[in-house]
Amino acid sequence: MIERPDGVRRSVMVYPHPLRDAQGGLIGTVNMLVDITEQKLAENTLKEAKEAAESASKAKDDLSHELRTPLNPALLLASERERDEQVPAELRDDFATIRKEIEMEARLIDDLLDLTRISRGKLRLEPRPIELHPLLNSSWERLKPEAAEKQLQVCFDLAANSLGWKRMRCGSSKSSGTSCATRSASLPPTAGS
Repeated sequence: MIERPDGVRRSVMVYPHPLRDAQGGLIGTVNMLVDITEQKLAENTLKEAKEAAESASKAKDDLSHELRTPLNPALLLASERERDEQVPAELRDDFATIRKEIEMEARLIDDLLDLTRISRGKLRLEPRPIELHPLLNSSWERLKPEAAEKQLQVCFDLAANSLGWKRMRCGSSKSSGTSCATRSASLPPTAGS
């Protein structure tokens, strides 16, 4: 670090070069100073950005786990009431809906955790065959009320009779399909298909 006569401080790299006499004896040095202030500023900015990203990633991890933990008792209660024969059938259906929504929320949180794993290079994809027809039908069932409200019509041509391949983490296919269908249903504001 040097300070110029005008008081401005600059970061420099010093390159000394020895001065020698005719016999090779050292008689002095010539020092070349290279201004590296901008490079140092860029390095510091990069370091701060990296620290901020790591801090945000850790906060996201912590938040994801904190969001998921309270879902467990609610899921347990909804599942128990859904199977309880003493609960009226209509209420059991409501508990089934609540259970499905909690499971969907848990999958979305898992997807958030997957984003963290991806950013750290720790997510491993496991290709496996999945049935796309039930995935599409389940997604449509969840979106029917919103589609009806917007007077949307959906036409499925489920002609495929073999398993489709999709690379994904086990359990994420349902949230992926619903997410895609939800985005589609949210686009048009009025009647259409």
